[in-house]
Amino acid sequence: MKRGDLKVARVKYVVNGERRGEAGLACWKDRNMVYCLSNDTNNHEMDECSRRGEGGIIRISRPKSIASYNRYMGGVDVADMRRLHCNSTIMGQNRWWLKLFFYLLDVGTSNALVLYNEWVKTRQAIDDSKPWNIVMFKTQLIQDLVGKKHDELFNSEDKEELEQHVAVRVEGETRYRCAYCALLNKRRRTRHICAKCGIPLCCFGNGKVEEDCFRLVHDCDKTMDLVRKKYKEMQKKDTSKK
Repeated sequence: MKRGDLKVARVKYVVNGERRGEAGLACWKDRNMVYCLSNDTNNHEMDECSRRGEGGIIRISRPKSIASYNRYMGGVDVADMRRLHCNSTIMGQNRWWLKLFFYLLDVGTSNALVLYNEWVKTRQAIDDSKPWNIVMFKTQLIQDLVGKKHDELFNSEDKEELEQHVAVRVEGETRYRCAYCALLNKRRRTRHICAKCGIPLCCFGNGKVEEDCFRLVHDCDKTMDLVRKKYKEMQKKDTSKK
């Protein structure tokens, strides 16, 4: 389907064998496919709407049922659209309560934005305050919540140390044996090494691992010394094999 094309259908149904009803289905191609199922069966009449195209603003045909929806839709629909513009996507999580937590967080942030923009309207006569979109609001919210803590952390005397002790992914498909796993007589390979130590260590970014070897090693000086010795032994064995 090209942009502006439309396919319609009328669905007839019976409820409990008595009450009969009809519904109109409209499949309209905008930038993406738009599907509308409504009790408005007059879904074949068209009007026009403005859209951005390659040559600027263009006019395309649009079913009147979708125009009516855009005009009369309620706050729930607007809230869902605003939330989906910048939502917190949690992939691969089977814990439903975690998804529910971030959903409520997104809804609360969206509602806070509505209140903020309403407050801005009262200030426009006094100063040049302008309404924000959800991306701008979330960015400022994150800066207010963790920005100060972040600046204090990376402006400390240990800034150089913190910047260098990071897990870096090795380019290519080469895997190295994790030095901490080797210390525990386990054979596990990783694509990550410490940027400062140069020691290959498993980390959560490496895939499904039982423990974060990178964190366990760097949290304990004694463990770090043992891992360094083990890694030197591993390097000597590799050199002797060559």
